[in-house]
Amino acid sequence: MKYGKLIKSVAAFVGVASLGLAFNVARPA
Repeated sequence: MKYGKLIKSVAAFVGVASLGLAFNVARPA
């Protein structure tokens, strides 16, 4: 699988971005 690593990297990035966004929404500045 040539794209396995790419997919995992994108999934991890999206997960971290979503977590950060949710944290910002939960605790507004």
